[in-house]
Amino acid sequence: VASLKGLVTSMMTPAEEVRRRHRTEGWNALMLPEQQWSVLDRIRSPEKYDWLDDQEKTEDLDRERKGLKPLKRKLPRAVRAMQGYARGELERVASVTFDKLTRQER
Repeated sequence: VASLKGLVTSMMTPAEEVRRRHRTEGWNALMLPEQQWSVLDRIRSPEKYDWLDDQEKTEDLDRERKGLKPLKRKLPRAVRAMQGYARGELERVASVTFDKLTRQER
């Protein structure tokens, strides 16, 4: 079983690896570049983060039952800047060749 688990882990893409660590170990287990990438990935592929939406809703409902306000999830400043991108904008940047990107997009 251990060898099978190692095989599956080695067949994962880096994106899947970061998503898996985010889900199993939590947000704080990710390094800053991984957190930034996760924010962009959540914008670009929201269906892969349905588990996170469900988790946040459950936490908010639990707090509401206890008479508390829902948590305000505040991201680090370096990560917060990544939230401003739209899905279409990220798709365009991913599909354009490097020489056609603006200096800021590189």
